[in-house]
Amino acid sequence: YHQEKFPEAINVYLWSLKLCPQNRNNLYINYLIGASYQKTGNISRARACFEQALHLLPKPSDKIDKVIPLSGSLPVQLGDSLYKNKDYKAAAEVYNKVLKLPGLKDMAPWMIYQLARSYQKQGLKKEARKAYRELLSQTNDPFWKDLAQVWLD
Repeated sequence: YHQEKFPEAINVYLWSLKLCPQNRNNLYINYLIGASYQKTGNISRARACFEQALHLLPKPSDKIDKVIPLSGSLPVQLGDSLYKNKDYKAAAEVYNKVLKLPGLKDMAPWMIYQLARSYQKQGLKKEARKAYRELLSQTNDPFWKDLAQVWLD
């Protein structure tokens, strides 16, 4: 995947699922398969993999280091991939879940902004405005404050 040989990456990941069936419950592998499908243009398979990964997202009570051993930002990447694939409802679900997880505070402004945008794309103006107001209250960074304010005006 990281070498941008996406068809080969898909084959390797699928082979790993056959070799080690427990990998079907690995959030990281499901995400990478989905991202590889996305890069090859196979959006329907990408969505199926992202949905599987979505079901594997940790609960706030889970120990993140055991659930996501390779990347703490993986749930955020999952939300971003769903958003990019225009699956705004699923993206909003991911961002809402991830915002409740410990240890990802530095990514909170991005997640809240993307949550608001996901709501906007679904036509959920009330929820979007609430998220933008949340963004205003959660940061002192002028960049994020300006972004939120422009959508609230």
